[in-house]
Amino acid sequence: MEDYGIKLNYNKGNYDGLRKFLASEGSSIDDMCKTFKHKVLEGIETFVPRPSRYSTWKKDSWKCPLSKDVRLIVRKKHRMWTRYIETRDQNYLNPYKYYRNKVRSETRKLQRLEQYTVSAQCKQNPKIFWNYVKK
Repeated sequence: MEDYGIKLNYNKGNYDGLRKFLASEGSSIDDMCKTFKHKVLEGIETFVPRPSRYSTWKKDSWKCPLSKDVRLIVRKKHRMWTRYIETRDQNYLNPYKYYRNKVRSETRKLQRLEQYTVSAQCKQNPKIFWNYVKK
Protein backbone atom coordinates (compact mmCIF):
# COMPACT_ATOMS: atom_id res chain seq x y z
CA MET A 1 0.00 0.00 0.00
CA GLU A 2 2.33 2.69 -1.22
CA ASP A 3 -0.47 5.08 -2.17
CA TYR A 4 -1.86 6.56 1.05
CA GLY A 5 -4.37 8.72 -0.87
CA ILE A 6 -6.57 5.71 -1.62
CA LYS A 7 -9.51 5.35 0.72
CA LEU A 8 -10.51 1.87 1.77
CA ASN A 9 -14.00 0.66 2.57
CA TYR A 10 -13.41 -0.59 6.10
CA ASN A 11 -17.14 -1.14 6.67
CA LYS A 12 -17.14 -4.05 4.22
CA GLY A 13 -13.86 -5.62 5.31
CA ASN A 14 -13.55 -9.37 5.92
CA TYR A 15 -12.22 -9.12 9.45
CA ASP A 16 -12.57 -12.82 10.26
CA GLY A 17 -10.31 -13.60 7.33
CA LEU A 18 -7.93 -10.84 8.43
CA ARG A 19 -7.73 -12.29 11.98
CA LYS A 20 -6.99 -15.78 10.65
CA PHE A 21 -4.40 -14.30 8.32
CA LEU A 22 -2.64 -12.48 11.17
CA ALA A 23 -2.90 -15.34 13.65
CA SER A 24 -1.40 -17.89 11.27
CA GLU A 25 1.97 -16.13 11.22
CA GLY A 26 4.43 -16.66 14.08
CA SER A 27 3.95 -18.20 17.47
CA SER A 28 6.02 -15.93 19.74
CA ILE A 29 5.52 -12.26 20.52
CA ASP A 30 8.91 -11.33 19.05
CA ASP A 31 8.10 -12.99 15.73
CA MET A 32 4.73 -11.27 15.62
CA CYS A 33 6.21 -7.81 16.37
CA LYS A 34 8.82 -8.16 13.62
CA THR A 35 6.30 -8.86 10.91
CA PHE A 36 3.28 -7.02 12.32
CA LYS A 37 3.31 -3.92 10.12
CA HIS A 38 4.06 -5.85 6.96
CA LYS A 39 1.36 -8.44 7.68
CA VAL A 40 -1.27 -5.84 8.63
CA LEU A 41 -0.70 -3.87 5.42
CA GLU A 42 -0.74 -7.05 3.36
CA GLY A 43 -3.90 -8.23 5.14
CA ILE A 44 -5.66 -4.91 4.59
CA GLU A 45 -4.73 -5.07 0.92
CA THR A 46 -6.19 -8.58 0.72
CA PHE A 47 -9.30 -8.38 2.90
CA VAL A 48 -10.51 -4.74 2.79
CA PRO A 49 -12.12 -3.71 -0.51
CA ARG A 50 -11.56 -0.41 -2.24
CA PRO A 51 -14.67 1.58 -3.10
CA SER A 52 -15.36 2.55 -6.68
CA ARG A 53 -14.22 6.01 -7.66
CA TYR A 54 -17.68 7.22 -8.65
CA SER A 55 -16.92 10.76 -7.52
CA THR A 56 -14.12 11.15 -10.07
CA TRP A 57 -16.32 10.81 -13.16
CA LYS A 58 -19.79 11.74 -11.91
CA LYS A 59 -21.47 14.95 -12.92
CA ASP A 60 -22.67 17.35 -10.23
CA SER A 61 -26.21 17.22 -11.62
CA TRP A 62 -26.44 13.42 -11.09
CA LYS A 63 -28.21 12.34 -7.93
CA CYS A 64 -27.15 8.69 -7.98
CA PRO A 65 -24.93 6.47 -10.12
CA LEU A 66 -26.45 5.11 -13.31
CA SER A 67 -26.12 1.46 -14.24
CA LYS A 68 -23.79 0.39 -17.04
CA ASP A 69 -26.75 -0.34 -19.31
CA VAL A 70 -28.16 3.17 -18.94
CA ARG A 71 -24.71 4.72 -19.41
CA LEU A 72 -24.30 2.70 -22.61
CA ILE A 73 -27.62 3.97 -23.94
CA VAL A 74 -26.64 7.56 -23.05
CA ARG A 75 -23.34 7.09 -24.87
CA LYS A 76 -25.13 5.78 -27.97
CA LYS A 77 -27.55 8.69 -27.85
CA HIS A 78 -24.67 11.18 -27.73
CA ARG A 79 -22.92 9.38 -30.59
CA MET A 80 -26.03 9.44 -32.78
CA TRP A 81 -26.50 13.15 -32.08
CA THR A 82 -22.93 14.03 -33.06
CA ARG A 83 -23.26 11.95 -36.23
CA TYR A 84 -26.52 13.70 -37.11
CA ILE A 85 -25.01 17.16 -36.53
CA GLU A 86 -22.02 16.27 -38.72
CA THR A 87 -24.06 14.87 -41.62
CA ARG A 88 -27.64 16.17 -41.19
CA ASP A 89 -28.74 12.73 -42.35
CA GLN A 90 -32.13 11.35 -41.27
CA ASN A 91 -30.57 7.90 -40.90
CA TYR A 92 -28.83 9.24 -37.78
CA LEU A 93 -31.72 11.33 -36.50
CA ASN A 94 -34.17 8.45 -36.14
CA PRO A 95 -31.83 6.28 -34.01
CA TYR A 96 -31.03 9.37 -31.95
CA LYS A 97 -34.72 9.85 -31.23
CA TYR A 98 -35.04 6.18 -30.30
CA TYR A 99 -32.12 6.37 -27.83
CA ARG A 100 -33.33 9.72 -26.47
CA ASN A 101 -36.71 8.19 -25.65
CA LYS A 102 -35.07 5.05 -24.27
CA VAL A 103 -32.82 7.06 -21.92
CA ARG A 104 -35.76 9.08 -20.67
CA SER A 105 -37.89 5.97 -20.05
CA GLU A 106 -35.03 4.27 -18.17
CA THR A 107 -34.35 7.29 -15.97
CA ARG A 108 -38.06 7.64 -15.23
CA LYS A 109 -38.17 3.95 -14.34
CA LEU A 110 -35.27 4.45 -11.91
CA GLN A 111 -37.02 7.46 -10.39
CA ARG A 112 -40.25 5.51 -9.92
CA LEU A 113 -38.33 2.64 -8.32
CA GLU A 114 -36.64 5.05 -5.91
CA GLN A 115 -39.96 6.63 -5.00
CA TYR A 116 -41.50 3.20 -4.45
CA THR A 117 -38.70 2.10 -2.12
CA VAL A 118 -38.96 5.35 -0.15
CA SER A 119 -42.73 5.01 0.18
CA ALA A 120 -42.46 1.35 1.21
CA GLN A 121 -39.99 2.20 4.00
CA CYS A 122 -41.42 5.52 5.19
CA LYS A 123 -43.31 4.01 8.16
CA GLN A 124 -40.38 1.93 9.45
CA ASN A 125 -37.67 4.47 8.58
CA PRO A 126 -38.94 8.06 8.31
CA LYS A 127 -35.39 9.38 7.90
CA ILE A 128 -35.26 7.96 4.37
CA PHE A 129 -38.51 9.75 3.55
CA TRP A 130 -37.35 13.11 4.88
CA ASN A 131 -33.98 12.82 3.14
CA TYR A 132 -35.87 12.24 -0.12
CA VAL A 133 -38.14 15.23 0.59
CA LYS A 134 -35.17 17.50 1.33
CA LYS A 135 -33.32 16.70 -1.86
